[in-house]
Amino acid sequence: MSSVSNIIAGGLIGLGVACGGFLAGESLVKSRLGFRTVTVKGLSEREVKANLGFWPVRFVVTGPTLEEARSSLEISQTAVKAFLMSHGFTEQDMQVQNIQVEDRLAGYNNQGVPPESRFVLTEDILVKSSEVQKLADASRMIGDLLKSGVVFSSDAYNAGPSFVFTDVNELKGDMLTEATKRAREAADKFAQE
Repeated sequence: MSSVSNIIAGGLIGLGVACGGFLAGESLVKSRLGFRTVTVKGLSEREVKANLGFWPVRFVVTGPTLEEARSSLEISQTAVKAFLMSHGFTEQDMQVQNIQVEDRLAGYNNQGVPPESRFVLTEDILVKSSEVQKLADASRMIGDLLKSGVVFSSDAYNAGPSFVFTDVNELKGDMLTEATKRAREAADKFAQE
């Protein structure tokens, strides 16, 4: 009789462990139901017109002596400033950013340098204006400076004007409200489906 009671006791213990495991698993699944959430993000876009423009104008001259190259640079600078003023910009809109001087005979690879182009001077004038349309129009007419003998640098720095919008903070409130509204709409639609 002892073996039958051992079998029954073992069966009851096994049944108890199985039921306990089942109940624990069910409790875990039910406890996680409250954590089923979806995060929804809203989007707000606005098309705005830039209100500030920057235009770096880089030009270059050469000369056999530093003095002759500097004289040529002054002539080019005067032509660039006259061109910009003819398009409505003032002296305050223009800043000389940099003047680079290169003595090509002083370099390690100085063979074959023509004496008339020993010195290379490069100047950067930055035009900064809130009149972005005027800046864009003037940049399209840059070819007129070639008639004055101005030679532009061919590097990537001279890529034309760039424009920015500086009043983003004034739009943030409305855009945040719009984004929140769109997020709620997306969440409602998701919940219905």
